[in-house]
Amino acid sequence: MAKKRNTRSGTQRAVGGASQRSAQGVNTSSASKSATATVARPASSPSSNGVAKASSATAQSQADRVAAARQRNAAARAAAQRRRTMEGGWLRQRWPILAAVVTVVLIIAIFFTIAHNASSGSASVGSAVPDQILSQVTGVSQSTFEKVGKGTIANPFKIAQGNPPVNKTADGKPIFLYVGAEYCPYCAAERWSMVVALSRFGTFKNLTLMQSSGTDVYPNTSTFSFHGSSYTSKYLDFQAVETQTRTAGQTLETMTSAQKAIFDQYDAPPYISSQYAGSIPFLSMGNQYIQISAGFIPDQMQGLTWQQISDKLNDPNNSITQSVVANANYITAAICQLTNSQPANVCTAAPIPQIISDMKAGK
Repeated sequence: MAKKRNTRSGTQRAVGGASQRSAQGVNTSSASKSATATVARPASSPSSNGVAKASSATAQSQADRVAAARQRNAAARAAAQRRRTMEGGWLRQRWPILAAVVTVVLIIAIFFTIAHNASSGSASVGSAVPDQILSQVTGVSQSTFEKVGKGTIANPFKIAQGNPPVNKTADGKPIFLYVGAEYCPYCAAERWSMVVALSRFGTFKNLTLMQSSGTDVYPNTSTFSFHGSSYTSKYLDFQAVETQTRTAGQTLETMTSAQKAIFDQYDAPPYISSQYAGSIPFLSMGNQYIQISAGFIPDQMQGLTWQQISDKLNDPNNSITQSVVANANYITAAICQLTNSQPANVCTAAPIPQIISDMKAGK
């Protein structure tokens, strides 16, 4: 626009000069009128027209560019609006489908959460043993029992001296007496093997989850508690006494006079040194075989949950399995000697006959 104003001013100056010259020519001669007309023509000469045309072309070019830019901007805005409209339309059209998919996913997630909780339960001290854990502990396979055998642990039992009669109930079932406590870390280890072995002869009910004391050696070892549980078997009578709670010093259960007599007689020399008399866990297999302390040390169970331990019990190459199951095999062999090798599918299956032979020989 500034260039256009400059060009117009230049044209006006040229015309003004011609007008002055023409006025001078009127006083001299008539021929000067022709000259005046001739002199006046330069305002519309080819040179002057070219300047005007160039100025006009420049202005038009700028206007075209501005118009083109506006068109491009308008087209871009229109395209963006179309995209937003299309995206909004797509979302509105498919929102019911998306909502349905999200709902289905949430329902599936909730279902699996409920199923998991139902199978593995809420694992905490004092709660019932979840079905999945109980199934794994009571359902160790025969192939695992056989492959583990005696493992690397020594025979934990000692033969009762003096050939005492088998301790039985009034209906003739041999008595398996266990004395322990919930705080005891060695009892914690032994219970795993006891549940595995006893489940081959009968059925537990109302077992609860437990951990040993958090202030004793091998703190918080995951295990079970026999307190409040029951055991049914047609082959033997299992009597469990958990003398104290997880907090040592707090009485939980008390032995009967008959149980205490057995405990005092066998939890003493020559079965254990006098300085350790009265130690737990204590096991009496019909007063024929005596075990004091655990068959293995629970160091390898440290930091593991009940589920993590039970998950390993059908892996014969796992060190925890080798300890738990080997100890369970010794317990099984001791029981079989009290039940006249019944049930046969347990007592005659490998490795039990060989372990029985070794136990009788004091190995």
